[in-house]
This record gives sequence, C-alpha cells and structure tokens, in this order.
Amino acid sequence: MLRSIVAGKRALCWLALEKDANASREAEESLRLWGSSDARYVVAVLLASRGKTREAIAELDSLLSLYPDDPSARMLRDTLRAETER
Repeated sequence: MLRSIVAGKRALCWLALEKDANASREAEESLRLWGSSDARYVVAVLLASRGKTREAIAELDSLLSLYPDDPSARMLRDTLRAETER
C-alpha cells in the first residue's frame, strides 16, 4: 500500500512538472499496486487534457466514491461536467 501511495505522489509531481508520460507511468504503477486517490486524479487530468472528458469524469466519480470529501476531484469533475453541458 505504501508503494502505491508513493507512486501516486510521484505522479502528481510529474504532472506538476508537465511530464505527462512520467505522470502516467507512475499513476499506472500506483493503480497496479493498490490505487491511491492521487493516481486516480492524475489519470483524470491526463484524460481530460486529451479531450476524453467522459472518461475523466468517470475516473473522478470513482475517486469520489472512495474519497467523497476530496475538494480537487470534486472541483475538476464539476468543471468538466459544466464544459460538457455547453
């Protein structure tokens, strides 16, 4: 579990550095090991950045089903939903 959390944190760091390939690789590793909320968030951001809004929303819905009080996930999901309704 700890290795999954660490990989999720690394994925967030890579995302902040705009190194999407590295972020994706670390997020996938985290999800393979156990699945951290950070990894799910990174996957959602990467999906959204590729125009896969519905898939990103689904990932965020999964994240929020496990961690309903995650403000970043909720804000991103609400933003993506509003964009799809336009």
